[in-house]
Amino acid sequence: MPQTSLAEARRTCAELEPVARPSHAGRLCTEDDYWRNYYLEYLESNVHYERNNGRLEEKPVSDYEIFQVYHWFMLLLENFLRARPIAKLVALEMSFRLQLPTGTVIRKPDFGVVCNDNPQPLLPLDASYHGVFDLCIEALSNKERSGTVRDIHVLSEIFSQDPSVTGRRRYAIVPMLD
Repeated sequence: MPQTSLAEARRTCAELEPVARPSHAGRLCTEDDYWRNYYLEYLESNVHYERNNGRLEEKPVSDYEIFQVYHWFMLLLENFLRARPIAKLVALEMSFRLQLPTGTVIRKPDFGVVCNDNPQPLLPLDASYHGVFDLCIEALSNKERSGTVRDIHVLSEIFSQDPSVTGRRRYAIVPMLD
């Protein structure tokens, strides 16, 4: 039986990577077009989009070190909520829609928390959340400075609004910045 070398295994894995598609970042699109054509785009490519005031924004990626901190934080929240079941965790690219004074945004936090007393319950078959998460957590996209700036801007744009717009919502960026 022939042995497969490590180099051959690596080449095989590389061949399985999705083909890079041109970015649609900056493209104008209606909200209906976003839900129909871009919300689940990640199923066919490695590009994830959010919508901000009618324009697509490409959601940047993080490295493994940040993923480890993100995972630790998620496990911490998971264990807390197991002991005190006051909320539900959400991940897997689940979005929420928010009408801001500057326009409508559709965001996909890396993971979110919906408290049990949130006026909009999280339903078992929801593919996007129909309320606003009580807590949004973003793993800082640190591969490029523009991704880092974007992550910070996106969350502060949403959660610095008057509480009458967003309620008592909060956000966290992993890793925490000094």
